[in-house]
Amino acid sequence: MDEAKTRLQHGDRPAVLSRYRKASGVKPHQEAVPAPEEGAMKVVTMRQAIRRAQALVRRYVPEGRKLSEELDKRAPLRAGLVGRLVAHP
Repeated sequence: MDEAKTRLQHGDRPAVLSRYRKASGVKPHQEAVPAPEEGAMKVVTMRQAIRRAQALVRRYVPEGRKLSEELDKRAPLRAGLVGRLVAHP
């Protein structure tokens, strides 16, 4: 696909040409996330951003380990600690 110029619109929103949007499978008004990459700005869908984040976490967390469950178990401990910190300024 050939390159084309675009401008940032009001509020620094990038205007994406429809042919690029369609080729990327992005629907109009779909939520997207800017992802800086090697000095360029890449725009990805929220689903793509989540997959990328999951892949990054998988580098450090073994398959089968669920961080969300670990966080759920720790939540009451954190809540108690935060309550004590707020209660004693």
